[in-house]
Amino acid sequence: MVPRLLTGILLCTLLAPVLPAQLELPPSISHSTWTDADGLPQNSVLSISQDSAGYLWVTTLGGLARFDGRHFEAFDELSRPDLPGNRFMRVLHDRNETMWVWIQETGLFRYRDDRFTHIETPTTLRRIVEDEAGNIWATFRDGLFRVIEDRVDLVKEGAFRAILDAGDGVTWVSSFDGELLRLEDDRETVFGPNEGLPPREAMTALLETDDGILWGACEAGVWRSTDATRTEFQRVGGAPENVQGAVLDERGALWFACSDRLVRWDPGTSSATEVAQGDFTSFFKDGRGNLWVGSSGQGLHCLRYAALHDVTAELGLPANDSWAITEDSTGTVFILMGRMLFETRDGDVTSRLFADNLSSVFVDRQGDLWIGSFGGLIRIRGDQEVSFGKDAGLSGPVRALLEDRAGRLWVGTAEGLFLMDGDRFLHRFAEQLAGVRCLLEDEATGVLWVGTQKGLARIDGDSLTWLDRENDLSPGAIRTLYLDPDGVLWAGSYCGGLNRIEKGTIVRYSKSNGLADNFISCILEDDDERLWINSNKGPLVVHRSELNRVARGEADRIACTTFTRGEGAREANGGSQPAGWRTTDGRMWFPSIEGVTVADPRELPLDEAPPSALIESLDIGENRELIVRFTALGFSSPERVRIQTRLIGHTQSWIEDLGERRAHYSYLSPGAYEFQVRARNGYGPWSAVVAESFEVEHRFHETTAFLVGIALLGALGALVLTEFRLKRSRARTAELVQLVAERERAERSLSKSRAELRRLSQELLTSQDTERRRLSRELHDDLSQRLAALAIQAQVVRRRLGDSSDQTREQVDDIVEMSRQLAIDVQQLSRRLHPVGLRSLGLAEAVRQECDAFARRGGVDVELEENIASNEVSEEVSVAAFRILQESLHNVEKHARASAVKVRVVVEDGELVVSISDRGRGFDTENGSDAGLGLITMRERAASIAGELSVTSSPGGGTTVCLRVP
Repeated sequence: MVPRLLTGILLCTLLAPVLPAQLELPPSISHSTWTDADGLPQNSVLSISQDSAGYLWVTTLGGLARFDGRHFEAFDELSRPDLPGNRFMRVLHDRNETMWVWIQETGLFRYRDDRFTHIETPTTLRRIVEDEAGNIWATFRDGLFRVIEDRVDLVKEGAFRAILDAGDGVTWVSSFDGELLRLEDDRETVFGPNEGLPPREAMTALLETDDGILWGACEAGVWRSTDATRTEFQRVGGAPENVQGAVLDERGALWFACSDRLVRWDPGTSSATEVAQGDFTSFFKDGRGNLWVGSSGQGLHCLRYAALHDVTAELGLPANDSWAITEDSTGTVFILMGRMLFETRDGDVTSRLFADNLSSVFVDRQGDLWIGSFGGLIRIRGDQEVSFGKDAGLSGPVRALLEDRAGRLWVGTAEGLFLMDGDRFLHRFAEQLAGVRCLLEDEATGVLWVGTQKGLARIDGDSLTWLDRENDLSPGAIRTLYLDPDGVLWAGSYCGGLNRIEKGTIVRYSKSNGLADNFISCILEDDDERLWINSNKGPLVVHRSELNRVARGEADRIACTTFTRGEGAREANGGSQPAGWRTTDGRMWFPSIEGVTVADPRELPLDEAPPSALIESLDIGENRELIVRFTALGFSSPERVRIQTRLIGHTQSWIEDLGERRAHYSYLSPGAYEFQVRARNGYGPWSAVVAESFEVEHRFHETTAFLVGIALLGALGALVLTEFRLKRSRARTAELVQLVAERERAERSLSKSRAELRRLSQELLTSQDTERRRLSRELHDDLSQRLAALAIQAQVVRRRLGDSSDQTREQVDDIVEMSRQLAIDVQQLSRRLHPVGLRSLGLAEAVRQECDAFARRGGVDVELEENIASNEVSEEVSVAAFRILQESLHNVEKHARASAVKVRVVVEDGELVVSISDRGRGFDTENGSDAGLGLITMRERAASIAGELSVTSSPGGGTTVCLRVP
């Protein structure tokens, strides 16, 4: 059942203090419900009891349930094999920590030391109670009995129903034939119709009020004794009928559980108020004064007095948006709703209609009433009304009004901040301020704080500074400001939560650290240093000490009290000032989207008594996995209960429980531990720490003897292994010494062989160059001359032939041409074997000639870069470099299929660099493709002149051959 506020309750002057306007309010009741959807075994709750630890126990037709305020634990045939049934009818806990339960199928059971024991009884149990002496009384269909351990003793025969222990040894019992019996020691007094009781009406409920009056309720209605002597009775007019249970609450009101409704009876006014509809069966009042009600099919109910009152109906206001509220010195409360101004005083409410929507209200020190509207500002002084608008320099809807310590009026609007000067308004900080929502002056310093859409502005004289998100202020418009007695500034934002500002330090509070809502419209404070914060979830309450603990780093979360809609909570209205007001009697008035809510801080307990913390179970698994179940019994406001735990021996820090009420630790080390739990209710003190000690045993392989034995065996094994390894090491060392000696001899022999091979290679290259020079000279000086002479002789023969046949002349012409071409080829071969310019003109000229010849021969573009002088490089180096160049160009011509070649012959950093790069096919150097005879010869030539030859290439990426000679 959704919790809902009592509506239509009559005025109760005894229970509600008078408001400043002398408006009498009925008490507000919080109504909470739990059903099978919340874990209740079944929705018909027939009786309720509480054990010494504080748990509630409820009987249902689907099992017995233990309740800690949040979770139900079911006891039924499935969970407890020692229970022979599930239809539980009655439950009672006595002072000896024994629970008595009646199961419809099998009778009475005693529960002690986690064991259910069956007790033989005559017939059906009606009621079971404990008197002040500790005696257990039970009414059965066949009589009144006393329950003594494992038996029940008959006290009086008859069919009895209700029973009441009146103290002083007096017991009242109602019979099914309509009689009421008073039992005292061995005396018995019977009351019936002659004493004013209804005939043949069995009283289903009996109770006694503090003034000694005895009340009895039945299907026909409610009767009461005429005085404390309880000798005569009379019917109570207007009281409900079909009553199945009754209880007296902590304020002296009577509650009746009826088969069709739940009724609260006010003895002061003799009036009944229907609280809820349904079939209600039983009552129980717990140690905190909460009323628990069982119902038939509607679950478990809890009723308690609430601090909030929805006064909209009582004031005769429409359930519409209200925007701003204030109070003057006479106790008149002013409420703005749309275009209406409502005034309530002495219980009377008057209203006034204006042309524009009203948004802000303020009473100055002279008693003038100022009303801000969407069209400007209105001043009401007695019967005079004066308006200020654009013609007075004021623009924008008025949202905030403030009179500073100098008596000046400040006005905040959507357009900015204005200061009243005579009958005109000066626009202050026009370029910097807009969207003003609230104003506050620090009267000690004269600093003006301005809450706006973009953040918080601080005005000190003519200086304005900003606090915004860059200064760690929460996001959203600043809608409300409050300066507490310690000089701390509190700023509420729309969507960003609450800000605490002290000496430039900002601490933020939001849902992430316990605040119930991030949309804040008003901040007020009561006499107990509790901040009442109106939000989109309605009023919230948090103690300043809680907020300060978080600011000091002593806690990371706050305890925040919230209210349900059934307790009068309504979504706040804000954005105008003042969006809430504390009246002179200490009550808080809040505007909402559905009217007006009044909060009485005196109705909200200070929660000085903490809830009981309990450890329900502690289990250690085979793998040293610890699972602890714990709880805290707080029924007044279960949502405010906070629990912290820690495991001494594992950590010293308290851990906040997030609602699971279960702690889990894996793989604990051997040793002694103590699990601790504590709880608090809201911002009250912590409960006493509840602890349970245990020890994680060492396994056999973790014992000292086992570890010492393993250590000795390890040491012995290490000694044997060390000796074995030493013997192997000595043998291996001898082998290594022999191998090293043999390798040194082999390397010395190899080194000599390499040196000899290098000498032979160098001699081979030198011989090769010498032979090339000789062949070049012979080709040039001998063969070339002879070919030239042959060509001359052939030309002479041609001239002598004269008019010989054409065929002969053609043959002679061919001989002439072939001789000439052969002579050219011999000259080129001679130059390739040994270029003439290499000795006479130097390396640079020889390279140029070779590159030109290569370009003509292969049709390849050659880009040449050189910067060496003719005598800068020695003949030995020139010859080797030139041969490497020749071989590289030959490889390009033969393999690369390149269209262009770049040749560099330069001196860089004291080195001769000869580089030949092509853009041809390239080859894979990783697979040994560079190991041909030509490359081997080039490497040998480079080594002969102490140079370094590098070859870089990749398939499709071209080839670069680079020689570097110091």
